[in-house]
Amino acid sequence: MATTFRKDKLKPVFPQGANLEFAALYGPEGLNQTFKSNEVLTSTGGYLVLAAAASAVAWSGVALEDGHNAAAGANNVEYCPAIPGFMFYATALVVTTAADYTVVATDRMLAAGQEVEQSATLLGTGKPGWYVGVGAVAGTAAAKIVSWIGDQPQNTSYNQEARVGDINPRVLCSLLAAQTAFTV
Repeated sequence: MATTFRKDKLKPVFPQGANLEFAALYGPEGLNQTFKSNEVLTSTGGYLVLAAAASAVAWSGVALEDGHNAAAGANNVEYCPAIPGFMFYATALVVTTAADYTVVATDRMLAAGQEVEQSATLLGTGKPGWYVGVGAVAGTAAAKIVSWIGDQPQNTSYNQEARVGDINPRVLCSLLAAQTAFTV
């Protein structure tokens, strides 16, 4: 029986373990930023700002706190840097429309990168959120799907794979190197 999963925020993957600690960065926040935690940030004029809704710009990272809605540079914002190899969880929806997506057998080995976009109502009326758009890439390919999962893994529950017929699964993605503001 197919399962319909709830739509959820984009969330960075943090390594777990005593020797693999996550290191947040802080950067100057741009003018009047009202982004929420777990939204994609980019750098404009040296300030961190909310990325455009259709990930056409290089990611600086993912916000770990809400924007402060203040003068440019008045606050530093904590964020998870998007470096090569950066991975995150997101809901898989239909590319460009954010409509419900049903997993098909050929999704397992998607060769191309997928779009990462923002929907103004992903998390409810007036509550924006980022998702991975599955289907023909109409804009900028930003991420490669690594795994199809049923829902956000909690602690060590990584064994719940999405099945063919499931709707709106979570996907584990790796950001394409071309989409990172930080290069090595």
